[in-house]
Amino acid sequence: MLKTNLKYLIIIVFITLSCSQKSKESDEVVINETSELITNNWINSEGIFEAKNTDESIECASIINFEGNYHLFYTCASSMQSVIKYTSASSLNKLNYSERFLLNPSQDNEKINPEVFYSESQKIWYLFASSKQDKSLVYSTSTNINDTSKWSVWKKVNMINNIDQYYTIANEEYVHIFYTNDQGELFKTKSLINSFPEKFSTPEKVRFSTNKQYNFTGSLNINYSRVDELFIAITDSNNGFTTFTSSSLDGEWKEDNRFKVDVNNIVNTNGSVPNGLIMRNPRVLLEGYNQKKIITDFKIFYLSNTNHTKLGDKLKWGLSLITKQ
Repeated sequence: MLKTNLKYLIIIVFITLSCSQKSKESDEVVINETSELITNNWINSEGIFEAKNTDESIECASIINFEGNYHLFYTCASSMQSVIKYTSASSLNKLNYSERFLLNPSQDNEKINPEVFYSESQKIWYLFASSKQDKSLVYSTSTNINDTSKWSVWKKVNMINNIDQYYTIANEEYVHIFYTNDQGELFKTKSLINSFPEKFSTPEKVRFSTNKQYNFTGSLNINYSRVDELFIAITDSNNGFTTFTSSSLDGEWKEDNRFKVDVNNIVNTNGSVPNGLIMRNPRVLLEGYNQKKIITDFKIFYLSNTNHTKLGDKLKWGLSLITKQ
């Protein structure tokens, strides 16, 4: 009798463990599916920042929340020229009403695509930009992000030429610059932190996990997600943003649709679906001294056009915000 009960007990334990394992595996699948559904919902806030004059358009933007203010550097394009401007405000709702300044008016203004970067070791702000004349990457420095007159004269970054879009990000040892050329190819180069920005490595093509040919013809943005423990690259796609992930800045990248953005997974703050929205040039909001571009929340600023208004033969852009639920 004891042997029989023991036999049944073993069977029951085995079945229980098996069911528990299957339940655990099933839970993992559900968790992954739920996670994907959550990351594929975005709340849209339109009209965060618009050009003040009817003959101007916002082209590119870099924004950081630092010491209680949102600091915005952007390209202001008109039919005559493109210049970098700066503004700041204590809240996002006030940005559109804040005073706007030309970045160091004494310098030549043929610079576009600004990106602000803080060197924690040097305690210096860097403002990178691309030069319209020769498609080189240039930078200016300052110890005061608030004062547009304090930025230094532009200097070229060695080893980087023929750039279209770019993005800077650091880890423990290096400052990395990812950039695209006018053929849509993606390259990267890096500089030891103690020799930044004077010495960069020979550029090399970024590796991908598949043989698929990607054409990077739009904006580029790379951040480290503390929640997902992954580097996430965001770039333009067909009226939305394609995302790639990697465990290392020097590693392989793979397309990852968990963070994909398009007009089909966006709702406005009032619950309605955006109608006729055109979007491009994503830029993630950064917080404080943050050379590693670490984020905990996904807040992406992007160029938007809802009414299909034009400036000459080109679309006229404003700045909007999407936030991941």
